[in-house]
Amino acid sequence: MSSITIDSYTTVSSRLEMRFDDTILSFGTCFFWREGEDCFLVTNWHNLSGINPITGKHLSNTLAEPNKIQFDVWINQDLNKRGFACVPIENEDGPLWLEHPIHRKSVDVVCLRLPADISPHVFPINKQDQQPLVTRIADEVFVLGFPMGVGPEKLPVWKRASVASEPDIDVDRLPKFLIDTATAQGMSGSPVVHRTTAGLTEDGSMSMFAGPVSRFVGVYSGRLTSGNSLEAQLGLVWKSRVIGEIIAGTTRGLRR
Repeated sequence: MSSITIDSYTTVSSRLEMRFDDTILSFGTCFFWREGEDCFLVTNWHNLSGINPITGKHLSNTLAEPNKIQFDVWINQDLNKRGFACVPIENEDGPLWLEHPIHRKSVDVVCLRLPADISPHVFPINKQDQQPLVTRIADEVFVLGFPMGVGPEKLPVWKRASVASEPDIDVDRLPKFLIDTATAQGMSGSPVVHRTTAGLTEDGSMSMFAGPVSRFVGVYSGRLTSGNSLEAQLGLVWKSRVIGEIIAGTTRGLRR
């Protein structure tokens, strides 16, 4: 029997189901982040709230808002064993997720602290091998998600994209940049990874690598159009630094 090779970054993304009790409202993508002893699920604010942050309208035709989520895991980080976890996203005091302490829902990223018993079954993206790549305009990046909730063997699709705006410049004075790609519903909340065999590094040198190297650069949150920023042809990517800002800020989320 031939061996099967899976890229380490393929293991970080998980298909995400937003549910109201046992009713599935929508699909998205999530990934995981370790901070000290805590493990967080990272995705978009609009996924967990069930609300478009621009229009304030419900994303589900049922007008329901999620109260729990379900996502795939690797049992004991064994690549031959898939399972799933289901966790609440609210209690009597409101949403359990953390959002940006300054920009709140205007930064469409949230972090949900996971129960300790789920932590051994996920691969945090910030624990994967990373090179100090400098991401520049026109560089090639990949969105690792589940278009229409679909992924082969519950593994994410790597959707190719190019950086479409200067990464050091904040779009709309918020910590985000644009990518040029055609994506599909269900990819919101995906990690965006810079993957290359040669490039500029943080010490200012151009480097050639023996094989592909990676760096996590941000969180995808939908497409940009003139009418609705969640339905566009240019993609929005929130810069990776917002995750640390959200976790350090410990600001409980709101649905409105």
